[in-house]
Amino acid sequence: MRSFIKRDGGRAWARLAGPVLAAIFLWGCATKPVQPAPLPLGAVAASVTHYAGTVLSGPGGAGAKTVDAISAASAGHISVTWLAMEKMPPGFAPAGPQAAIVTAARGNSAVMSSVSLSRDMRFGPAADAHAFVASVQAGKYGRFALFDSAQGIVWPGVTAQFDLSEAGTLIDPLTGLPARRGLGLRIEPNASAADKPAWAIGLSITDFVPGVALQTETLILNESAAMPTAYVFLEPFRFGTADAVIAAVVQISPPPASDASAAWQDHQKLCAAVSTQLAGGANYAAPQEIAGWPGLDAAQSALAQKSGQRSALVFTAGEAGVPIAVDVALVADDSVVSAICGSIVKDLSAAKVSPDSPALAWLIEKRTYGALLDLLNNEKVPPELSGLLSAYAGQAGRQAASLGQVLREATGPADLDARLVKENMDYLEDSSPTARVRAYDWLNSRGLAPGGYDPLAAAQQRRAALEAMRRGGSTRPTSQKVSP
Repeated sequence: MRSFIKRDGGRAWARLAGPVLAAIFLWGCATKPVQPAPLPLGAVAASVTHYAGTVLSGPGGAGAKTVDAISAASAGHISVTWLAMEKMPPGFAPAGPQAAIVTAARGNSAVMSSVSLSRDMRFGPAADAHAFVASVQAGKYGRFALFDSAQGIVWPGVTAQFDLSEAGTLIDPLTGLPARRGLGLRIEPNASAADKPAWAIGLSITDFVPGVALQTETLILNESAAMPTAYVFLEPFRFGTADAVIAAVVQISPPPASDASAAWQDHQKLCAAVSTQLAGGANYAAPQEIAGWPGLDAAQSALAQKSGQRSALVFTAGEAGVPIAVDVALVADDSVVSAICGSIVKDLSAAKVSPDSPALAWLIEKRTYGALLDLLNNEKVPPELSGLLSAYAGQAGRQAASLGQVLREATGPADLDARLVKENMDYLEDSSPTARVRAYDWLNSRGLAPGGYDPLAAAQQRRAALEAMRRGGSTRPTSQKVSP
């Protein structure tokens, strides 16, 4: 044996050296920290929307008020960062016991019941938001996914709504309409408490209740703290194939310093955009594309499919904020819906309109009115659509010549509204009592009817009321009704 080793020792070591060195190398690599693999989440869409109204009422609800022009120097700033991780971070209390109000809704109807979706929801203050995000990225709570931050503002009468939704749409079995699963966060400023800013914070989850239907549960909490302050909202949720804990890290702070910094300029632009849109009576929405979600592209593709056009139009028009298109899609027959969808798809293809731009809303509105105008020209307007034309356009919506001229000359939603007002004002001097009553009712519902005007009064009395308005008289309050 000794002679064998002596004679072949060099070759024997050579045969052993490769495996030994490889084992040592692999052991050394195994001792180094390894970054966790990202969570296999599906396509997810994040968005931020500002609306006039409260957390409880929603956009344009009972709590909505006229919003003053937003001052960037006074408006607070909100930053929300969405993350996902494998494990629930400790130290955050259940949100349910903290809630002042709990609401649940299925379809379009509110139902009050014991919570089921939000029972594991967590919420609480964060001593250091940046440190919390860093700990997630360091893999402290297992594998993770980090989404871009969304920015919003704090202003009286305005609610900032942040959503993280599954990109793909599903059909709600209760309503038959497209719907998306996901989480939501709403922040509404309240009156200061003990010299500290206060907020109503709504935490919501939308998901399918087993054996029932799609349901949204919202927990509304009242919070007060000196700015800057931070909160963490946590909810176990499945996006794609991975069970995860979704977190929204919320930071509320005073406005950036009024200087030439990029933060101040970005804050000014955001405040100006929100102020402009709210002044026009519309919501301001700034969607962010995440994980390949192409905005409303999926719904627009469905507009071209005959079998799902009605639902696709309801969904797309609702997302774009075009209520007349939503109402028409719900009551019109298939031929009208198909005509509207076909014209929208054709124009989108030709103009390459961004799916999330204001141009999309204007396109949908024009094509909806255009389809109704075609029915007017052919004198084939069914009663349900005739009623919608009266509701949205007044007497101008009952006359093909008037509506056609308005649509040809209008340059956008605000200009369309102004032209419809002018047309209906002109109809107050029409010889037809029916035309005058219809125009008056439409103007009165918007608080624009001339004070002292009665569409069924004598001509001299009507002219006097109109002349007083032209000289600067007031309009009639919206609560006043037309004479029988």
